[in-house]
This record gives sequence, structure tokens and C-alpha cells, in this order.
Amino acid sequence: MKKFIILVFLFFLETNSFSQCQQIIMHYECLSHEITDNAIYVCQGDTIIMNAWGEYPENDTYYHQDDATSQFVWMYKYHTDAVYRPDDPIWELEFLFARTVFTDTSQLSQFIVVDDENFNIGLNILDIDSCLVSNNGLIHARVLKSPVIEITEAPDTVIVGDSCLMTATFSANPFREYSGGGFGNTIPPEDLVTVEYSHMKQIDFFEDDDIIDSIGEIEQICVILEHSYLGDLIISLTCPWNINTGNPETLTLQYYGGGSAYLGEPVFDPGYGWGTGYDYCWSPIPDFSTMTSEASSESLLPPGNYTAYESFSKLIGCKKNGFWSFHILDNWWIDDGYVFDWDINFIDGLKTIYNYEDAIIGNAWSGAEFSNPESLSTNVYFNEPGEQEILFNVFTENCAFSEVEMVVVLDTALSVSNAVSENIQIFPNPANNFLKIKTDQKINYTVYNYIGEVLLIGENTLVDISRLSSGVYLIKLRFENGKEQIFKFVKN
Repeated sequence: MKKFIILVFLFFLETNSFSQCQQIIMHYECLSHEITDNAIYVCQGDTIIMNAWGEYPENDTYYHQDDATSQFVWMYKYHTDAVYRPDDPIWELEFLFARTVFTDTSQLSQFIVVDDENFNIGLNILDIDSCLVSNNGLIHARVLKSPVIEITEAPDTVIVGDSCLMTATFSANPFREYSGGGFGNTIPPEDLVTVEYSHMKQIDFFEDDDIIDSIGEIEQICVILEHSYLGDLIISLTCPWNINTGNPETLTLQYYGGGSAYLGEPVFDPGYGWGTGYDYCWSPIPDFSTMTSEASSESLLPPGNYTAYESFSKLIGCKKNGFWSFHILDNWWIDDGYVFDWDINFIDGLKTIYNYEDAIIGNAWSGAEFSNPESLSTNVYFNEPGEQEILFNVFTENCAFSEVEMVVVLDTALSVSNAVSENIQIFPNPANNFLKIKTDQKINYTVYNYIGEVLLIGENTLVDISRLSSGVYLIKLRFENGKEQIFKFVKN
């Protein structure tokens, strides 16, 4: 397939206080799939091959850089979180992957697609001086969905040499994903004993140029929180970038005030961990006034939608994609407080962003001999004993999908080699409760199921099969001269 190379220029983080970081320019390519609009389309079972290398324009200014001494970390993931911990001696951006599929530290990375869920591919390059360039959303991997396939009129058990009619149906399964709804995932409880709590989450499911055009696009901003003193808190949300101001824009949700009102059910003894967090939200269509106003009549604020300290209009012009950060400034260290999670909710069905279908180009049966393998209905011929996989395959422009039906083919070779010429009849067939054997000879019989288990043994010419389940069975007759013959019958 066509190879596509992208050159990405990214900022770098200074992580060494004793030397100056040198610039790293990240290059990467997908060797296995074509990149289109920052996405690749893959099938389940595909192997994705990614290659990366660095460019070091400031090499040997302070220290030596090259790919041999740099570390490449590929990340295949569903969600990305980033946590800033202000108690660290330097600003450290720690990426936590809630559902990491696979992490690879090879410069040339290979990943086999197992599930049918879409995921992102990210890359970090860390040079010998621990300077980092990072992009956690290089490529969106969109896994093409299987058509809806069904095989009908398939038998469970047959005898070698049998044939039967099998039919399949299928229909396309286009993929459509709506932006909107909630964004966020559970994070470990964070203790509000430091000066500031800050947590970032990446949104990447909108078009790159999508911005907030009106406050009606935002349903609510929520946090699960417990805190013992509302009056010392400043709570805010910062968007990735506002095209109107040319900067990330911060919306203040709560600004001081409220005195000793509780948020949630706090625990004052640190030895007992955290208390019970309540779900507090801010919405353009609130149920309550500001937290400060509500605290004048409430000692414990109830969960619900509150009025923000500032107007949501500050977020108009903000890019939807990118790192959104939630901040709580706790101005009094002695009180209790924990943050459990936060999220931002856009209105459902805001925009259809992924809408694609892998066109069906053909179908075929496989696994046995068929009268018409490319037809939806075909006669199937079973020529070998054992468990046999009958597959109906649907081919799309990019993938192949199969529905499998297992059929047990019973071996009746003994009945051929040991056949006798005596006139014998077994009736009725199919039978309900009794099977009659018509013969002039003395016989013994043994009834087997399709996997060869012995179910009945007797000497009579009237066989009671009333306790057998519905299905296909074999009955072996042994004659007084030592010869044997096998018959197939069906129990209704």
C-alpha cells in the first residue's frame, strides 16, 4: 500500500536542571497502511508497522544526540490522561493510559489488531539527556466493522457422503460515531493537601478545526469531589486553545466564598483516607445559583448543576480537540479534600465525525465441496469424517470477514467393509419413540451418538428410543454369524 510520511514539529520539555535541552524533531511513517487525514483504516488481524526517527538540529551544542541513544516509546491506547503534580521539584507531565492496548519501546514497532474498537497511536522520543518530545495522538486507527453475516439451514451432524443445502445472508455494517456525550474516565483519588490540583484529559474525537460556536454545545462540566471548606477554593477549566484570544482560555467555575460549607462528605482524620464525593456540575442551564450563593442557606451543598462564576461564553472559540485541564486551587492546606474524577460533556449528536463504510465486493463459501461456492445458497458435500468448519466469507475493499458453522461428519467406513447381503429394514425413520428392526436373523444392537458414545444396548428388534434427545444417531447391528452393519436414523 502507499506509504505516507508526516513530519511533526513539537515543543520539548526541559527535564534536566543542569543542562539545556536540545531540540528534537519527530518523524514517523506507517509502513503497513496508508495515512489519510491523520487516520488509518485497519482490519481485525492486521499488523500495523510504525517507524520513527528523530532529527536533532542542535546536536552537540550541549551534548550528543542520535537515534541510537534516544528511547522511542510507542503507545497504542483508547484514552489518554495527563496529570501535573505541583509537589514535584520540576513541572512533570505524567501520562496515564487508562486502557493501554500495547506499549513498544522499539524504533520500528509492530502491533496486531485484535479487537474491533478504534484506538490512537502515540509516540514519545526521549533523548540521552532525558529531554522529551511527545505526541499522544499521532494517528487514529479506525477498525473496519464486520458485515452482519448469518448462516441458516445448517445441520449439526451428517454422515460421510451426505450433502445438504446451506444458505447465508449478509448486510453491510457502516460505522458511524457521534461526537458529544461525556468525556472522562476514573482517576485515582487526589488529595487536596497541596496548593493546586491540576488534571488534564485529551479530547481527540472531533475534527481538528472544530471549535465551540455557542454555549449551547456544552451540556455540563462535572467533578466528583469531597472537601470540608468551600470558602477557600478556586475551581476552573482551561480549554486547549481559543482562536479568538490566541491563547488557552480559562473559565472560572467557583471563586472563593461559601465559608465552611461542605462539598460531599469529607473525612477529617487523614488516617481514614477519603470521604464520599458528590457529583457537582456547572451548566449553561443550571438548577442552582452559584455555589457561593447556595452555601448561604446550605451547610452541605447537594449534587447538581450550578451556575458558573464566569459566563460560559468565555469558551466560545475554543478548540474542542486537545488537552483540557481542570484546576482546583486549595488556599488552606489544613482542611480535608479529595478529587475522584472530572469530565466535560458536550451535547449528544453534536456532529457526526466518523461515517465510513467498507464496500462489499464479493462473497464465497469455503471448507468443503460446494455446488456453487459463490452463491448465497449452495449444496454442501461432506466427503471426510471429523469436525468440519464451513465458512461463509464476505470480502470488502479492505478486509475479509467470515461466519463459521461447525458440522460433525460421522465415519461409516465400517458399514461399507462389513456390509452383509441379508434383507434388513429399519423403520420408521425418522422415529419418535420406537425403532423397529426387520430381519430373519438373531441380532444384537448398539446405539451411538455422533461422537461415538454408547447410549443403548439390546437384543430386541423393537428399540425404545423415547429417552433420546432429538438428533441423528447410529445403530450397529451384530448378526449371529459375526458380521456387522451400521445404519443412520433420526430421532424426532
